[in-house]
Amino acid sequence: MRARGPGSLFSRCGILTAISALLLASVSGCLSIQTEKTPPAPGEPPVETRAPVETPAEAPVETPVEASAPAETPKDSQRELELIESLDNRIANFHADGRLINYEEKPGGYGLGYCVGWTAASGGAWATVYFFHAGMAGLRDGVESEGFKKMWGENTSERTFANAYRSRRNMEDTAAQFHGVPFRRYGFTGFSPNGNRELRSNMFMTVYQGTFLKVRIDYFLEHAGGADEVENFMDDLVRDLEMKRERYKSLSPPPDKDGKNTGP
Repeated sequence: MRARGPGSLFSRCGILTAISALLLASVSGCLSIQTEKTPPAPGEPPVETRAPVETPAEAPVETPVEASAPAETPKDSQRELELIESLDNRIANFHADGRLINYEEKPGGYGLGYCVGWTAASGGAWATVYFFHAGMAGLRDGVESEGFKKMWGENTSERTFANAYRSRRNMEDTAAQFHGVPFRRYGFTGFSPNGNRELRSNMFMTVYQGTFLKVRIDYFLEHAGGADEVENFMDDLVRDLEMKRERYKSLSPPPDKDGKNTGP
């Protein structure tokens, strides 16, 4: 069993985060979670692999998929926020970069949720985990609903990767499963726009606890342990979420008469 850090991601902030919080408290009299509040420049998409500490400079940028237009009563993102804040700051041999990125508060960010990045101790792989609802309420868990299929198609479209990778090849769209949770997996080999080191990119997606869970893990093709690090990260991530599932059961969409979540 791999060693795991105690507590949740944001209840165990690092020394630098603690110092920053104390400095803020001395001015405003309160402490707050450190979040990324500066929206991207006009026309600049959010950073997919966001360049945390030790993340290679040529990490690509992925054009995000727009959320559906809000309904009369917009679905809030409390479930998404609580789920991502529950994650440990260590997943397999990856360490969190300590920044919660809130896309909801950015212009046009309705439904895009939250993400946090991790970097492998090896320095050769990095991951980003997203929870978002894309404006859809009552999503049915798994990968078979129409809501999931629509979002999967948009996230694997050519326009999504147009500015993020070049010379893509060896594309694969397959099924995956971790601790009984089904995922779709999309992988390919390519280069980031300004980089000259070849990457292997892996995207996993499912509907989990009534919301979209998306994970992107990239590693340098020359990095010998990259493929194993991908599998270990996903295994550890889903095990951690499943262990905490009971805590969030009250937030799940109500079941229908057959005991299954209803929704698109």
